[in-house]
Amino acid sequence: MKGSESHRRELVVESLIRVAGFSAIFFVALIFLFLLWLASIVADRSPKAWLAFGAVATAIVILVHRLALLPLGVIRPVRWTDLALSVAATALWCFVVGWIRSLDLPKRWRARRARTLR
Repeated sequence: MKGSESHRRELVVESLIRVAGFSAIFFVALIFLFLLWLASIVADRSPKAWLAFGAVATAIVILVHRLALLPLGVIRPVRWTDLALSVAATALWCFVVGWIRSLDLPKRWRARRARTLR
């Protein structure tokens, strides 16, 4: 049983290397480690951290999507102005979300209601 399972794993890894290439697997692992590091920054939940995480995540998603579709010939190469606009808009949106979360409106609402009920 264990032999067939390890053989199956080897086949999956071989086919993944054949399809994606070793450098693509390394690139994905590197991005994963970078996102783990970035997640530790976002853990402080400040609006600046939300801005940084939104910008980096948007850039990674757009670039990986374009790179994945580029060999198929169904998409044009990345235009840096489009990438910059998308990153800026998403980062701004994430900053606003982080700022609203930092206001902690439910806590303020409960405190206000407690004061008015006394």
